[in-house]
Amino acid sequence: MKQPKLYQLLSSFSKEELRAFSLFLQSPYFTKSEILPSLFDILKKAHPDFNAAKLRKEKIYQKLNLATPFSEKFINDRFSDLSKLAEEFMAIHLVRNDKDLKKQAYRKSLNRHHLDTFFYKETKKAITTLKTKKLPGWKQSLNIFSLEHELFIHPQTNKWKTTTDETIKMIDHLDETYIILKLRYGLHHKTRGTIFAKEENSTFLKEILAYAQNSSHPVIKLYTLLLDTFEERNLEEKWKIAHDFYLKKCSLLPAEDQYAGLLGLINRGYRIALNGQPAFHANNLDLYKFGLTKKVLLPNGCLSEQTFKNIVLLGSVTKQFDWTKRFIKKYQSYLCPGHHTNIVYLSQAYLAFYSKNFDLCLDWLDKSERMDLRDKLNFKSLELRCWYEQFATKNKDKEVLFAIINKYEQFLQRKKSNFSPNTTKAYQNFVYLVKRMAQLKNSAISNCQTEKKKIQKEFPKRKLCMSMEWLEEKLAEI
Repeated sequence: MKQPKLYQLLSSFSKEELRAFSLFLQSPYFTKSEILPSLFDILKKAHPDFNAAKLRKEKIYQKLNLATPFSEKFINDRFSDLSKLAEEFMAIHLVRNDKDLKKQAYRKSLNRHHLDTFFYKETKKAITTLKTKKLPGWKQSLNIFSLEHELFIHPQTNKWKTTTDETIKMIDHLDETYIILKLRYGLHHKTRGTIFAKEENSTFLKEILAYAQNSSHPVIKLYTLLLDTFEERNLEEKWKIAHDFYLKKCSLLPAEDQYAGLLGLINRGYRIALNGQPAFHANNLDLYKFGLTKKVLLPNGCLSEQTFKNIVLLGSVTKQFDWTKRFIKKYQSYLCPGHHTNIVYLSQAYLAFYSKNFDLCLDWLDKSERMDLRDKLNFKSLELRCWYEQFATKNKDKEVLFAIINKYEQFLQRKKSNFSPNTTKAYQNFVYLVKRMAQLKNSAISNCQTEKKKIQKEFPKRKLCMSMEWLEEKLAEI
């Protein structure tokens, strides 16, 4: 069951934020209610899990020591009030602890109060500060433009003598923002178009790339080099150029471009590895290690579930098992608050699978709790591979394997509307090829090599397919 919004908000609070919120509720400026601080004192003891079974509304009402009989509507209304105050606190607490946001709010207040001289001085000071920052990115360019725009449209513009030269600078800052963002999202678009070996012949970047080729801006240069890798000729050579530039200039890039650039390199590295160079996976793992060491992969101190899983998978594929075990132990605490334990179970299962401990792999998969559909895809795929390995190496559990194949086919058919057509097709092709190989492995036909060649001919037709490397390896073993 989904937690109430209030519990979801409070579960994200740190201990310091819980203390600050308690003081916030005691201030008559924000609320004059005597019940809400008491309600929070009761609820905060359940932080961070807020187990619904231990927080029955009747018990909460009883602990409030009210004279009136229990009213569920009363409790629901107070939960709503406390949620609104939690939202307000989150906004105020963020501004209070963010120097730039605080100055921005102050400037807006000066403008609203018509304190024009102070507003002008603070805005000019902010522009000067931004221009001296060492990490140029689209946000810096956009923020400078926004500040210059505020001065430009201010009623006192003529008094401050905005010149034509200043408007040209404003346009330059806006252009720089546009170019960086278009390159960045162009890279994302191209990457998404090739995840399953489906190339997108995009023309929308040509004009921008023509301009960007002559730019010395480190962010623009990085995205230009990464986009060059989509020209399939000399892919590895171009990847190396982008890779070396990134490592050399990483400290000069804003945090979000460090992150986007690293993932861009890794995605293109996957392309090289999947083009018949599986040893290239080690280069991607080295990039992930770099991202961990430099904290590039830890925006806001958190590691995404997808990145966590990808690192474990690469560590397992490259047989760096001891390092991968240490990674799981150390970095599972960096997963975002509220992450599901399934990601840790799946990671342990991947590690066991590539260590060829298939029984342990299945044990980890059996620990899984309630899953969303994306989790189910990952779990079912690994489970199917595991049972195939058991069947192929020990010639046992044949009935279990074919039953799982049948259930997986039904699941994909039943849930296909919940996934993109490409995702559904990739998993359907995977199940189909596993089924064909299992049938061949189970048959006693004399012309095994003929049937094997027939399956091999299916591979190019089914490029949109999960775990293609593993499938090719298993077919070669038959």
